[in-house]
Amino acid sequence: MSAENANSFSDRPAPPHSANIALAVSQRQPTVFLVAEKSKNKNIVVYEALIREGKLCDPPVIGYSLILDQGADYQPKRRAQGIQHDRSPLNELDLTFAWGYGSKRISDTEAEFWFTNLPEEKFRVVLEKGKARCLKKHQDKDYLFRSMFVEASDHIHLLDLRRNLRKISFRVLDITDPRQPKHDTIYWQ
Repeated sequence: MSAENANSFSDRPAPPHSANIALAVSQRQPTVFLVAEKSKNKNIVVYEALIREGKLCDPPVIGYSLILDQGADYQPKRRAQGIQHDRSPLNELDLTFAWGYGSKRISDTEAEFWFTNLPEEKFRVVLEKGKARCLKKHQDKDYLFRSMFVEASDHIHLLDLRRNLRKISFRVLDITDPRQPKHDTIYWQ
């Protein structure tokens, strides 16, 4: 059974890159639970919950790139070829060295999600009223993870994959007290 939203962002161009790109992407597609920005260019990686009839599929998550960097030739070449959308699958290099992920369906509305380079850090993906959210407890606080920024290494490290990601920062909302959510940033590495 295929997901209803398996082809998100394949119908028209994605929102233009901006300081609020994560919000713009999740507003257009509510099943997007995490947007990853990178230091190398303005292209983003999107992690989205796959749903069918209001329930998570198995596998429950898909990751893909949105090509937003106007300065690169890639986007104009795609338009010249008649490709009017910005979605591109993650390739093997992406999945192996930077953006690889795993996921496991727990129930109709919950999944476990992790990054290949940080397998010990598990996140919860929760589906509520057709909207996906990424949750994690960190240092005894509950956080809603919205986006991340990765400062990439200048070289590919084959023997120690974690060295490919120089610094990772997550933009989060502290929801320990749901009546008073607070914006915060969490750093890894």
